[in-house]
Amino acid sequence: MKKQLLAAIVFGLFSIASTGWSYMLVSDSTNVGAQDTLLQAAKLKNSGEATELAWVQTFFPDTDFILKQDGLTGTEWQKVNYGDLWALPLLSDADYFLVKTGNTGTFTHYLFKNLDELSWAVISLADVNITSVVGVQKISHVSEYGGAPVPEPGTFLLLGTGLLGLAIYGKRRRNT
Repeated sequence: MKKQLLAAIVFGLFSIASTGWSYMLVSDSTNVGAQDTLLQAAKLKNSGEATELAWVQTFFPDTDFILKQDGLTGTEWQKVNYGDLWALPLLSDADYFLVKTGNTGTFTHYLFKNLDELSWAVISLADVNITSVVGVQKISHVSEYGGAPVPEPGTFLLLGTGLLGLAIYGKRRRNT
């Protein structure tokens, strides 16, 4: 029975594990993590910090403004080794970041969930309605946002499994 329980626990841990996927810069092979997830897009009338923060907080009320990288010329963005992905080094480990473009299309503001490597913003140009590599220069600014950290369920499972293993080990040690 104990072996079956242990096998079930090990199988369960392996079944929730996922493979990591990360990209690198073309220039120097720096790991920039996975492509960040586009969450929302809008065309805001005012691109001031207060307006952008209010928009972000409609989705994530506990999120606060961290800082803004303004006056981007396009040279700050670096090509990633896959598709039309580009990366920008962030100035903080932001949970979310907002990309504001100068496009006159449907949307101008794009909210991303920062994944994997929090010190990098990794986006697809198609996500922000830019169709050419030169279009990186159309990105006006990037605002970074953060909130209270929330533990992942996998972290709790791993911690619980470790504590259970220590308890079993301690009980066996006392019985011998």
